[in-house]
Amino acid sequence: MAVIKKKEGFEGQKAIVLPHSVIRTLEKNPITAPIHITDIGYYPVAQYHYRERPHGCKQHILIFSVGGKGWFKLNGKKHDALPGNFFLIPSGAPHSYGADNTEPWSIYWVHFKGSLSIHISEKLSGINQIFPVKSDAIDERIQLFEEIYHTLDKGYSIDNLQYSSMCLWHFLSSFLFINHFKNILYEKEHNFIDEVIDFLKNSLSKNFKLKELSEEFGFSASHFSSLFKNRTGYAPLEYFTILKIQHACQFLDFTGMRIKEIAAKLGYEDPYYFSRVFHKIMNMAPVKYRQKQKG
Repeated sequence: MAVIKKKEGFEGQKAIVLPHSVIRTLEKNPITAPIHITDIGYYPVAQYHYRERPHGCKQHILIFSVGGKGWFKLNGKKHDALPGNFFLIPSGAPHSYGADNTEPWSIYWVHFKGSLSIHISEKLSGINQIFPVKSDAIDERIQLFEEIYHTLDKGYSIDNLQYSSMCLWHFLSSFLFINHFKNILYEKEHNFIDEVIDFLKNSLSKNFKLKELSEEFGFSASHFSSLFKNRTGYAPLEYFTILKIQHACQFLDFTGMRIKEIAAKLGYEDPYYFSRVFHKIMNMAPVKYRQKQKG
């Protein structure tokens, strides 16, 4: 029995393909040039949906499945796609994908390009797996998608193009930084870095050595430091210092406490040393910060 393949035409579908002249505008505009959409759409219960591009596509393709089943083939490997799964096809990569014949998928999809798009693609491709996500997070992603779609559906004014491109950043970031979107989306995974940060936030009056902190969580100092820096971009004690100064700013903004009192509350016995640390991070002395107009 031959496999039925259908390229388009699904009841309730919607799609927008931006004209070439509009894409040229997007490529030249400094706000939209880094990341912008070329095609966007939604295919509900896309029975016999199938795409094959032996020579790849000129844009990166992100597909987000919200129902039914499907599959995609990339780099010679075939992967199943279930509800809540997403995958990215990098620009120029030969690929194919399609809906399951008996339980066809419902998918939201975007084609995007831009001067920075390769970096987004590399990060998402680096995951190269499809992750389950919470339903409430799915709803928020769909709202972001709809915001982009309806903005472009209103026409291609500069404001609409710029706004849709900036919304696209948020939409893509919800996949890029999946741990941050709607807090933690992997309920079965326990990320101890969050526990470390909570511990530090509740210990601002104390001081730690790296060995003490790492032993608190059962790691060697080097491994603990590496894990922490990979997740946050900062060494553990550097991050702790920034948390202290962040809190110092709140004391300066919302209380009448003296500098000496704030320093002591944050574990600094020497207020002059505290002021030097504050200046290094905030690029101004605590007194100047307090005087600075904000908001």
